[in-house]
Amino acid sequence: MAVRCRFSFVVSSIFFLLLSCCLLAALKEEEFTEELLLRPLRDQKVLAHFHFTSRVPLAQDYGHHHRLFPKAIYQL
Repeated sequence: MAVRCRFSFVVSSIFFLLLSCCLLAALKEEEFTEELLLRPLRDQKVLAHFHFTSRVPLAQDYGHHHRLFPKAIYQL
């Protein structure tokens, strides 16, 4: 019985360790999404609406980098 308890404890500890590592890795990742909406207008023109979302975790190792978002737009 003691061996079964110890095995169960070790397996559950490893599971929670792996789960916490996966959650921490997911929190540190960057995310970039973009959407484009095209709608025809009455006068034979097209309305184009762009929506960009960039998410970077707040950390010292990221700083103000401009890999995902252009610096010129960031400065506006």
